[in-house]
Amino acid sequence: MRVLATSDCLGEFVCPACRSEQLQAREDVVACCACGRSFPHRRGVVDYVIADELDATGTREHAANAIELDSGKAVRRKLRKAKNTNPMLLAQMRRSIRAADRLMAAYGADRTLVSLGSGFGFELPLLLERRAFARVLSSDIAWSATALVPEVTERCHGDLVLFASDFDHVPLAKRDDRIGFVFLALHHAEDPHRTLAGLLDRNFDHLVLVEPLDNWLVEILARLGLARRVEYSGTRPQWLDPRRLREIARERGFDVRIETWWEIPRDKLPRRMRKSRFAWRPLFVVVEGVSWMLRPLAFGSMGAIAFRRQDPGRAPT
Repeated sequence: MRVLATSDCLGEFVCPACRSEQLQAREDVVACCACGRSFPHRRGVVDYVIADELDATGTREHAANAIELDSGKAVRRKLRKAKNTNPMLLAQMRRSIRAADRLMAAYGADRTLVSLGSGFGFELPLLLERRAFARVLSSDIAWSATALVPEVTERCHGDLVLFASDFDHVPLAKRDDRIGFVFLALHHAEDPHRTLAGLLDRNFDHLVLVEPLDNWLVEILARLGLARRVEYSGTRPQWLDPRRLREIARERGFDVRIETWWEIPRDKLPRRMRKSRFAWRPLFVVVEGVSWMLRPLAFGSMGAIAFRRQDPGRAPT
């Protein structure tokens, strides 16, 4: 992908603090002419994170996702994870991406994709090999993670814009040509339902998520230590509740579609089983069959969710 210079894409953004569009690129910062805040840009990434406004969970995520870009070993480890993913994990990721792609079927290639919480972009090539976008905006809470996205997406086509942001201060105003995309990241927020409502109110009329879902069986599995494990950042995730998702959509005048499936808790399988396709593949096929039967009930541990405003001109209630 072709990474756009900061000065060429300032029109995409608003100030995350005051929501002004009066942004200017000045040497190594982007400055807001309205409120006076400035945001550093380095290695092609504008860092719009306002550190002193992060909640406790955001502060942990900010630290945990940072990468030592001057450490060749750390960078190689991240890129190796992106390019040589475990076959079982890759199969589950492709399953998730296919579901998200189906929910994007109504959108043409002239749209801009905004990927939030994308880390170093390991899911982007999987989506972009299925669906083209004229422009991709990729963001993570840690600017150093986002700086690796160009290497991960080097074989993809289109323009690439890089920025850093937390979910509660996304520096974007609503535009009908944009589709927001969050892949396995929103459940890292302190209150993902509140954060989701904010994204719909402030940033997107079109939003697609792939996230773990809550239900009574997941609650039982969580008590057994088979679900909702503590994340690498130290955050214990709160999974999304389909009933809450529908309430949020209804209150704000959005249509919502939810496609569900069950996913194998990969980290709970023996290491030898995870590495052998002959060991995990039959289990994967069985779980897929169960997911297909339960899909009409919207009952699963994972979901692809699409929000689309019924009337883009309507203000949220």
